[in-house]
Amino acid sequence: MLSKERSSGMYRLSSCFIASTMVDLPMELILPTAFVTITYWLGGLKPAVTSFLICLTILLLSVLVVQSLGLAIGAFVMNVKFGLALVTVLMEIFQLPSRFYVQNIPRPSFRGSNIASHLSDSSSEIQWG
Repeated sequence: MLSKERSSGMYRLSSCFIASTMVDLPMELILPTAFVTITYWLGGLKPAVTSFLICLTILLLSVLVVQSLGLAIGAFVMNVKFGLALVTVLMEIFQLPSRFYVQNIPRPSFRGSNIASHLSDSSSEIQWG
């Protein structure tokens, strides 16, 4: 449908992308906000409003980064099966510096790798915030 509308000159691709992003943005932000609002207080984390707002901000920024990463991979990779395999491998690689799987990895062994991971900063801020 997008190809048909683009070929007839109805609108540019950038306007379609911006409209799609604006339509998806409320759901991309409302669901994580509801999740954090429930689990933060039930999880017994630091009972301060500022800590909750920091946690919520970090989570929402992480959601936007992951959404952007998914859009970029979707734009570069045209084969769906290869794209799914690539995303799976990248997510596993990004989880290693965040110490998601193993807690007792010496920090120098991953020197510089936490820069590329969107999870390393967000998980450390939420845990130690």
